[in-house]
Amino acid sequence: MLEFIYRKGSKNKTLLMPNTFNELSANQLLDIMRTIIQARDRAVAELEACRILCDLSRISYGMLPLQVKHTLTEHVAWVFDTNTLTVNLLPSYDDLYGPANEFDNFTMKEWNACEIFYNEYTQEENALALDKLVAVLYRPAKPNYDFAKNSDGDCRLPLNINEVPYYEAKIAHWPFEIKMAILYWYDGCRNFLNDLYEVEKSNDKPEVADLFLLIRSLCGEKYGSFHEVENMNVHQVMRELQAAQQELEEFKRKNPTLS
Repeated sequence: MLEFIYRKGSKNKTLLMPNTFNELSANQLLDIMRTIIQARDRAVAELEACRILCDLSRISYGMLPLQVKHTLTEHVAWVFDTNTLTVNLLPSYDDLYGPANEFDNFTMKEWNACEIFYNEYTQEENALALDKLVAVLYRPAKPNYDFAKNSDGDCRLPLNINEVPYYEAKIAHWPFEIKMAILYWYDGCRNFLNDLYEVEKSNDKPEVADLFLLIRSLCGEKYGSFHEVENMNVHQVMRELQAAQQELEEFKRKNPTLS
């Protein structure tokens, strides 16, 4: 958090402003999404983002000294730059529950399904794919699940692709800013994975890799059947790929004639 102290009359006033997406409140994130959706002029959008980050009403923000507003506005560019949101600020909505922060309880099966719908929405501009993506991420809780203990590390029922159309119809009625906030979180976690793991791809970057082939390539004695691999945690898989790549590079270094 950034702390700004300014003078108003005879008293010092303090304003706190988030400096990253993960420091936002859920309401601030949704307000930011509304600002982005409205596609305002960048300067106008930055002023509105500044007000949102300061958590002030329009009247209170308008009463700030001009110099204070000018200083604050210099610290909002990050909102419109690289997406670093990895904390799930909307852990549940409308009796459905989302994944943990940073994909901590995310499986390869979920990731594979999500990537299909993510690419359909972002690259093919299929508006319905966003509802499908959210339906994969947000699912009902397991019956009588103890949220305090969280023994499974995931309160959600296992993903059943056959049920996606059912929940997609429910999600279709959610406010667009809710779905956009979830999409933004998903996109931020993808960026996080790409930055966290140094995994080389032959042609495609990790975010557009064919995850079906990746799951298939790990099947065997070490990790088991296709069903077992697709239920592995994405971080475990990425660590395995990174370790395998490092082992290959070390082998090539020690055996240059065989490279």
